[in-house]
Amino acid sequence: WNGVFGHKNTLGWMMILMSICFQWLLVNDRERRGQAVLGLIICLGVTSMTQSVTSFVSIGLAALLRLGLSVGRVPAQLRLWLLYGLGMLVVGGSLGMVTFWTEIMTALNRDPTLSGRVPLWSELIGLIFQNPFLGAGYNAFWLEWNPDVQALWQIIGWQPPDAHNGILDLAVQLGIIGAVLGVAPMLLSITRSVTAHLDRSLSGADFIFVFSTILLIGNLDETMLYRSGDIQCTLMVLCYLALQKWRGQTERPSPPPRAWRPRSAGQG
Repeated sequence: WNGVFGHKNTLGWMMILMSICFQWLLVNDRERRGQAVLGLIICLGVTSMTQSVTSFVSIGLAALLRLGLSVGRVPAQLRLWLLYGLGMLVVGGSLGMVTFWTEIMTALNRDPTLSGRVPLWSELIGLIFQNPFLGAGYNAFWLEWNPDVQALWQIIGWQPPDAHNGILDLAVQLGIIGAVLGVAPMLLSITRSVTAHLDRSLSGADFIFVFSTILLIGNLDETMLYRSGDIQCTLMVLCYLALQKWRGQTERPSPPPRAWRPRSAGQG
C-alpha cells in the first residue's frame, strides 16, 4: 500500500470508517444490504493485511455500539437486564485487561508498552504540568529544535512525531483547558446523538454516535484530533453541526395558539 497511505495505521483507520458506513447501510438501507455485506468483507480483508489489532478491535466495537443502541428501544424490564449484562461485561473485561495486561499482549504477540507509547505518555504528562493552562502552542511542540522534544526523544529512546494520543497532544499544545474544549464536541455529539436516535428525530443519529465514540476511543492510542485535512476531523465537525441544527429545531418554541373569539351574529 506504499504510495496510497503513509502508514498502516492510516489505512486501518480508513477501514474502520468504511466499516462504520457499511454497518449503517446494512441496518438502514434494505436495497443495498448486499453491497454493505460485500463492503464489510472487503474491509475485514484489507484490515487483516494491515495486521492492525487496533483496527480489528475498533470494527468489532463499532458493531457492539450499534447493537447497544437497539437496547434503548426494547421494553423497560428487558432493557434493564440487557444494560446490566452489558455493564458487567464491560467492567469484567476492563478489570481482566488491567490485571492480565502483560499476558494478554504477549499472547497477541504485541509489546506490552504498546510500541513504546506507555513511556512516552508518562514523560508527556510531566511536561504538560510544566505549563498546564496554555501549553506550548498549537503545532508548536513537536518541532525538532524544541529542547523539550529533544530531551524527550533522548529519554524514551525513539523519535515519535506526536503523542500517539490525541487528548495528550491537545494538552501539551493547548493546555488542559484546550484539551477539555477539544474533547467537548465529541462528548456532546455522543450524548445528543443517543437522544436523537431514541426519539427517531434525526436520520443518521446512530452513525454519529458510533463514529464519535470510536473516534474518541481511537484517540487514546493515536493522534487524530484537529489535524488539518484529516477526514476524521471534517466528519467530527459535520456531525457536531448536524446535531446543533437538530437541537435548534427540536428546542424551537412552537407559536402560541391564536386566541379564540366568538363569531359575531353577522358571520356565517
